[in-house]
Amino acid sequence: IFSDSLIQLRPIYDIIDSSFLAVFINSKTARYQLDKFCSTTAGNFSINGTNLKKVEVPIFKIEEQQAIVEKANSLMALCDELEQQVDNSQTQVEQLMQSCLKEVFEQESN
Repeated sequence: IFSDSLIQLRPIYDIIDSSFLAVFINSKTARYQLDKFCSTTAGNFSINGTNLKKVEVPIFKIEEQQAIVEKANSLMALCDELEQQVDNSQTQVEQLMQSCLKEVFEQESN
């Protein structure tokens, strides 16, 4: 999200972990809240500091925040792995299709 000026988020390190804040900002919950406060101009979204302060961030114990970040990271790694498997499967399907078509056309030409 861009604004007319750059907004820097500074977590209070003994209350919120910056990695947790990054995970939260990318969550559906945060996106929903941000969408309520964003203004749209020519397809571009922007939010000002006043509205950004209205976003409610859940606060857990630091240990819980770190556990959430670890779980989110492991799930993202799993998603990346699954995405790679899907890409590999699509490549294999395309190769199989090309092989089948080649065989069909070779049989027709004989």
